[in-house]
Amino acid sequence: MEILRVFGMALFAVLMCVNLAACGSSDDDPSDEPGGGGVVNSGKKISKIVGTSGDGSFSATLKFSYDSKGRLSEAVETEEEDGYKESDTYKFIWGDDIIKVNESSTYSGSTYTESYTLVLKDGLVQYEEYEDEGDTGTYTYNTSNRLIKFSEGSYWSCSAIWDGDKLVSIYDDYEEATITYGKSCQKGYFPFIATMMEAGECATLFMAHPEIAGMRTAQLPASITWAYDNYDGTESETSTMEYEFDKEGYISKIMGRETDSDGETSTYTYTLTWQ
Repeated sequence: MEILRVFGMALFAVLMCVNLAACGSSDDDPSDEPGGGGVVNSGKKISKIVGTSGDGSFSATLKFSYDSKGRLSEAVETEEEDGYKESDTYKFIWGDDIIKVNESSTYSGSTYTESYTLVLKDGLVQYEEYEDEGDTGTYTYNTSNRLIKFSEGSYWSCSAIWDGDKLVSIYDDYEEATITYGKSCQKGYFPFIATMMEAGECATLFMAHPEIAGMRTAQLPASITWAYDNYDGTESETSTMEYEFDKEGYISKIMGRETDSDGETSTYTYTLTWQ
């Protein structure tokens, strides 16, 4: 269960700024320099994300906890849709150039567990191994250390195109996204790149530490259009976003409107807390 396969493809169904003047320059916060193991320890960290659909039928909450070194130690995600509840708990064990993830999922009274390991080099995740399945996920970067491809063996891959620190396109065998931008946030970063790319088994880790997978950026998408094939041909869905910020310039709220090929619309809101 991935919270917030954000900004497109029927955001809530697929499960998983108003004040633009508050934005600053187009670059990442210059104080956000990587620390040990590639993790950024300066500035505030994302501590909570709450997502709700405009009609109230869906809600999701993701809470983050960190260790004394500022590394994500646990993330708890809960979702509720039409009276059904689901929860995931992720626990992270950090070693030298390795992160082990233990995941526990509960749905309809049943609990499922799985474990996987991410291997890093020079502060960037290179691949992940799925212990139960014996498969491997591979990360590929450009010369600027931006993630441009994630592959799960020969079965599936997702690729990306960056223009500097702007992610402008995402594509796989079935769909493609085109992204436009307004401005950037003064502090922090945009936390949903990993969910947009569906990169890795645990996008939750990259929502807290996007820098270890080349996805940290202060650029804020203004619109995302997904084009995909179905039995009736090609269809598309477009999400447009507006942002609110706290007094320090961190994103505090994202308000989106999604419109599909038939002209039907839905809305969603994400409230972000930084500590």
